[in-house]
Order: sequence, then C-alpha cells, then structure tokens
Amino acid sequence: MSMRRSYEIAGNRLTIDVGSVLDVTAEVVVSSYVYLVTMGGGVSAAIRWAAGNALVLDASKARPREVGDVVVTTAGALPARYVFHVVTIGPHQWEDPDVVPDVADLVRRATRTCLDLMQPLGVRSIVFPALGTGAAGYSIEAAAAAMAAVINDVLGQTSWPMDVSIMLMSGTLASPMQYLAFYEEFARRVPLVAAHETRHTAPARTFQPPSVISDLLGLEQQRQALEQELVDLQQGKGDTARQAELRRALERNTDQRLHAAELEQSNRQKAASVFVSYAREDERLRSALSDHLGGLRHGGYIKDWSDGQIVPGQDWAPEIIRRLDEADIILLLITSRFLGSEFIGRVELDRALERHRRGDAIVIPVILKPADWQSAGLEGLQALPQDGRAVSSWPDHDAAYVDIARGLRRTVDGWRASQRGEHQPPAGSTG
Repeated sequence: MSMRRSYEIAGNRLTIDVGSVLDVTAEVVVSSYVYLVTMGGGVSAAIRWAAGNALVLDASKARPREVGDVVVTTAGALPARYVFHVVTIGPHQWEDPDVVPDVADLVRRATRTCLDLMQPLGVRSIVFPALGTGAAGYSIEAAAAAMAAVINDVLGQTSWPMDVSIMLMSGTLASPMQYLAFYEEFARRVPLVAAHETRHTAPARTFQPPSVISDLLGLEQQRQALEQELVDLQQGKGDTARQAELRRALERNTDQRLHAAELEQSNRQKAASVFVSYAREDERLRSALSDHLGGLRHGGYIKDWSDGQIVPGQDWAPEIIRRLDEADIILLLITSRFLGSEFIGRVELDRALERHRRGDAIVIPVILKPADWQSAGLEGLQALPQDGRAVSSWPDHDAAYVDIARGLRRTVDGWRASQRGEHQPPAGSTG
C-alpha cells in the first residue's frame, strides 16, 4: 500500500508522505529547533549536515528566540532558497522539561507564519516535517490536527499558488499506524466536495504489516473505495441520498481507523520502567552506563530509576521496594561489591528473582566486572554485554556499553510486543 497521499485544495497541492524533508525539491525547507537554533538533532541535524557551515553561521545570528518563532535563513548548500527554523522548544521548557507549551497554538502559529512568508519572499513550494514531533515530544495527532487546520484554511483562500509537502520521518514514525493517525487528521479537515484525494503514478512504497493491523488495512481499503464512489457520484451529479450515506460511512470508517491508530501508537511508544540495582561503591560505573542509555531514554524506550534519585528526607527502603515492584525490567549491575551487599542480596535480588519467576518483570544481569554471579541464582538468565563478558574485560569499554544499550533496546521491543499480545522472547532474553 502506498504511503503517499495527495490533495488538491482550491488549485493548490498538498502532499503527505514518509521520508526526509531533504527528499523533496522545494524552495523552502522547514525544520524544528530549540530556542538556541543549534541544529543539533533529528531533522535539523540532517539539514545542518547537508547545508554546511554557512547555514549554521546564519542561524546562529538569530538566537536566542522564543517558542513559536520562525527564523528565516539562507539554505547554504541545499538546492532550496530558504530554511525556515521553527522554535518548538523554548527556554522555559529547555530548563524545565515539565513545562508543557500549548502545542496546538504553537504549531498553528508557526505553520501559518511559514505559509504567510511565502508570497513576500516570492516562493511557491515548501516542505514541512511533522512539527514538534521529534525532540519536542508533541503527539502525532496534536501536530497533525494543528497543521491541518491552518494548511487547509490557507490553501483554500490564498491567491498565491502554493505546493505544500509534509514529510514524516520514518525514524520518528516507526509504525504505519502512526502514519495513518497523522494523515487521517488531515482527511477529517479536507472537505470531500472541494478537495479530493488525487491519484498519483509514483511507485508505491509498501510495508509488511504485522497481523495485528490487518483489520485496519481492510478499513483503509474500504475508505479508498468509499471515497472513489463518492467522487464519481459528485462528478456525475448522482444520487444525493447515496452521497449522504457514503459520507456517514466514511465518518464511521475514519473513527474506527483513528481509534486503532491511537491504540497502536500508545503501545509502541510506551516506555518500559527500568529499575537499576547496583552497589553504591559502583556509582561511577552506573553513571557511565546511564550515559550510554541516554538514547533509549530520550527516544521514549525506557524510564530508568536508581536509588540515587531518592530525595533528601525520603524514607529510602520503602521507595526502593516500591520502584522495584513496579518495574517492567530490572537491571542487576554485577560486580563483586554488588554480590557482597547484604541489602541487595536480602531485598533487591530476592524480590527481583521472585518477580522474574512469576513473569511480572524481565531481569537482566549486566556484568560490569568479573564476579561469580551464576552462583547467586542468576545462571538461568541471559546477561549483557554479549556472552556475559564483563565490561572491564573489553578493550573498548564504550563498545561494551553500546552493546548493553542495544541489547536492552531489543528487550524493550520484545516487551512492547508482549503488551500488544504478540510473541514475546523469553523473559531476560535480549535476542
């Protein structure tokens, strides 16, 4: 099934597809940034690499900015004429991640500003990412709804010819369901009488969906058939009663597909709760591992916790037990000091293994230094890094930590599959 959707709105074209904004030849490339306009990750990093230092220097003159601002710069080595930098993470959110902006208002304002700038700058084509769905962490549906409302309104009223593309980074939208959740928000807002989905001759890019979404794909095929029949009736001024019936069927179909997409996205994006059990004397090693788990943390794979996060004055033992009992995955950071800890052996280790035996948690020994960990009742568990080889014995310790992070990611993938009712590897396995 093709992932591309094209619409014609009052003579202007809107295209939604999966890929990079750099895949589209457009006069303007839009990207999302933190308020310092550092171009450090995601779409912005790809643009920075392709455009070269001239773009970085140009952007640096415009900082710092406030959330919702649009900074216009040259495009450097890109074939585009301009890059529009949308600030989706402001200074307050950067300093305090718990500060949540009004996503809908921010995306609406930024999208309209970008479109309003096109005529004064004499450009007719622009390519957007799904604004704010990267590092800013906005939901797919929130971004889609806000962008759809503005784009549909502007394209329907402007006298300036516009060709608008939205490219959904496949690395961010890991599931076809997330893609559907995005474009269906647009389908809701594009009037079927005035703006029909157009057919295109570009080669279809296909995906092999897991069996759990086969029903959704059937609904997608039903949608295409219903819309095509409606278009045919409208062009031929056909049966108005049948047209009304088709619109009702389309509304039901859209509701069903959006519901399924939201459920799938929720399952795929759920972060696993990870409890890190370690000896306090190994704090330096725990910290090194934590640094290497940053990608999993920021990518929404894990929410890790260790007793170093207990605040002064808090009763530490009950908090450790509560966190341990709630964890989805338990990492045991193995050293001789870990095995020699009375509290770990009496409380944390026994509790972790009991939860593992009940199938309530996945327990993974992480071998930091050589130790007789198999004698502690852990011999049946698959350890990390590869082959249970202690980190300290690797020529490159960073390579060992990377192997641990990759193994943990595979474990989280298996855990997420189990949450969706799919096949799960044995507990403690890292595949």
